Amino acid sequence: NSKPSTTVSVLIPARNEAQNIGACIESILNQDYPKELYEIIVINDHSTDETVHIVENFVDKQLCLIHLANYELPPDLVAFKKMGLTKGIEQSKNQLIFTTDADCVLSSTCLSTIVDYYEQNDYKFITGPVLFKIKDSVKGLNRLLQQIWTLDFAGMMGVTAASNHWKMSLMSNGANLAYERAAFDRVGGFDGIDQVASGDDLLLMEKFERAFPGKTAFLKSKTAIVETVPPENLSAFIQQRIRWTSKSRVYKDWKIIFFLSIVWLFHCGLMWISMLYLLSYPHFGVWICGQLVCKLIVDALFLGVCTHFFGISRLMWIFLPAEIFQFFYILIIGFLGNFKKYNWKGRVVR
Repeated sequence: NSKPSTTVSVLIPARNEAQNIGACIESILNQDYPKELYEIIVINDHSTDETVHIVENFVDKQLCLIHLANYELPPDLVAFKKMGLTKGIEQSKNQLIFTTDADCVLSSTCLSTIVDYYEQNDYKFITGPVLFKIKDSVKGLNRLLQQIWTLDFAGMMGVTAASNHWKMSLMSNGANLAYERAAFDRVGGFDGIDQVASGDDLLLMEKFERAFPGKTAFLKSKTAIVETVPPENLSAFIQQRIRWTSKSRVYKDWKIIFFLSIVWLFHCGLMWISMLYLLSYPHFGVWICGQLVCKLIVDALFLGVCTHFFGISRLMWIFLPAEIFQFFYILIIGFLGNFKKYNWKGRVVR
């Protein structure tokens, strides 16, 4: 029953998102937040499809479209999204910045929940829950894979929430972020973290936490969930995860480096012990069984909580296939993500 007073600028970087951006904008225009208190800024990042045409069809005084191509950009620029967000923030005129992606759909109560949380707690940086939403048109093997990725992503959101709550490490997702405009300027924006294309979320969160200790938080609320589409196929999934992992090269928070290393080394160790077992070292069988049983129990309990929160408990039926898939992709992506180039929206980036 609160009466909000915070003005919000919603930023949507978009590159070739003709299939999704219409639904994204509609979900933002349909917020239960007072319309006079928020604006929408879409940043077109050199789109070559119908993205711009679709955005221009939304004739609304709340919506502003800017083109990254109209600005003089550094010839060696790799962080196009961060540059787009920077230009959008420069155009913004409100107190709170909310960023999401063009392939996302916001719940109608998303902005009001985030602002209420912000006004009650005076946080400088807030990250919220994101959920993969599988399209009904996806069938067959791709649907099974997307269900596995949805379960995996729910677990990642759970880890994000728990790690932020216990201050064990900083994690966030750019599809659901809010931060103070004045605080963004005080930390220097994306300066110093623009050498990698990814990291407009976590790396920025690290800067906020260093400048404003204890003023970053995860908002655990079902009314603040943002839905996004999972990767279309296995190739797109691999490219996405390499992109996410690539920013680990510039992490400043030793805690997240430590925990991610432990996870990767655990999987490496399990693979090594399994190889020794297959090479006629039967006594390693007890170690393998013990580690697998512990991992399965802990993961099942944790994912049960995460899927219940998101209302996707039905996906627990693929828990075992998801565990097998996750084991190998953590090993592979954890290795490749630190040096391999990846393709994103037609750009080859490292």
